[in-house]
Amino acid sequence: MELRQADITRITEALRSGQSLLVLGESGCGKSHLGMQVGKKLEGYRFALVSYNGAAKETLTEIADQLNLSTLTADEKPKPLTAAQLRDALKDELCTTQTLLIADDTHRWSSSLRYWLEDLFRAGVLLLLLATNPPPKDIFLKLPVVELQPISSDDIRAVMLREAMDQ
Repeated sequence: MELRQADITRITEALRSGQSLLVLGESGCGKSHLGMQVGKKLEGYRFALVSYNGAAKETLTEIADQLNLSTLTADEKPKPLTAAQLRDALKDELCTTQTLLIADDTHRWSSSLRYWLEDLFRAGVLLLLLATNPPPKDIFLKLPVVELQPISSDDIRAVMLREAMDQ
């Protein structure tokens, strides 16, 4: 049984209704796993679950790769898209398809990417932001917040016992 099944169901229902969300929880509480489970459970939607990997262009490229979008120009001598071109191409794709963007560890994302997320939100793109301790500014002020409660020691022990018995 999934430890955060009630949270997954609640978040999935909110997203299905078109509501983007910010999910807060302490480090290691299962936000990334929750994001993956929500993405899989949201039927009829594609999703990309991406963490910031140190540079805006690499993060945007990872989103494009997960959504199977080309990261090359469409001319006779294709070259890699710039970060600005990737932002535009991704926004076009995200605005015209049923796609969920799950931004993991969003509190670590650069301000330029957070402003881009804000643009996506204003354009009606469905977002699920996962964060530990976000700054009280920009996109973080615009989304409803779901706070994950810590998992009890008894629940963790029960999972460990089930896993041990399965082994």
